[in-house]
Amino acid sequence: MCTTRIETAWLFHEIGNCFLALGDFEYAKDAAKKSLEAASEAVEWSYQLQSCVLMGVAEGKHRFGEILKQKRLADNVVVVLKLK
Repeated sequence: MCTTRIETAWLFHEIGNCFLALGDFEYAKDAAKKSLEAASEAVEWSYQLQSCVLMGVAEGKHRFGEILKQKRLADNVVVVLKLK
């Protein structure tokens, strides 16, 4: 599929961006890790940086989503307790 490690880094970075846009943060983070590995092997600092940013954004959005779920559950518990 890819003939060089730079192409591999680019491909996985693009795949990660697609998963990020779809809201699938775990797959986005995995693709970013693969991009970082390929960029490190190719000694391509720009893709290394972009991959790290992609991993950070995916992790941040994933954690934000988890926190939001917990807050909604807590709000539901409060509503139920007020009804009693």
